[in-house]
Amino acid sequence: MRHVVFLSYPRDIPIVRKFTDELHDVLSSQLMLFDKRFSIVYDDRMESKRTGTDWREWVTPLLADSAVMVAVCSPAYFKSRGCLEEFHGMKQLVERRRKLTGESPPYYMFALQLVDQPHPLLGGVRVSQAFVDYTLQPGRLDRKAKYLKEIAQIRDQILQSWNHLSGDALKAQLEADAAANPFKLPEVDLPAAPPVPAYPLDGMRG
Repeated sequence: MRHVVFLSYPRDIPIVRKFTDELHDVLSSQLMLFDKRFSIVYDDRMESKRTGTDWREWVTPLLADSAVMVAVCSPAYFKSRGCLEEFHGMKQLVERRRKLTGESPPYYMFALQLVDQPHPLLGGVRVSQAFVDYTLQPGRLDRKAKYLKEIAQIRDQILQSWNHLSGDALKAQLEADAAANPFKLPEVDLPAAPPVPAYPLDGMRG
């Protein structure tokens, strides 16, 4: 396991990019207090680059080598084929890990919602609604106590998951399983769009 976190988010939404930039900086600084070698997978390329064979070949080993996914969920997230393939890919990896251990481990997936709208895909995922008001009054994550407290709680759960996966016995099992059954990123079809609340920030450009 090489990466502690894989950040998944829709890259062509300015307000979501801003949030994820700040999340990456705050979460990185908090994790590095424990180990400066911690790595977060964070791809800042535009959504137009998130297609094709080259992208799939690039993202597959990164996702497979990540302990935890943090998904930044605006309505655009569930309309992006790239986001959904990352999300379903991590769900497959979580299920493989659970079968190996025969137990329910710490959370491997976190969904940070930027709109107060539940989504059926988020069942079994650790969901946070602490950041819903960020889109209404965009500020800085490192300047609001509520945000910092929530990120610290998520950090602690990420560390718990990392430590669980890094044990020598489980690490050997994971490596053997990966060699015998190489992970393949699933291909998904975009579902018919369900009604969603108005979210003008998703359409902003600039």
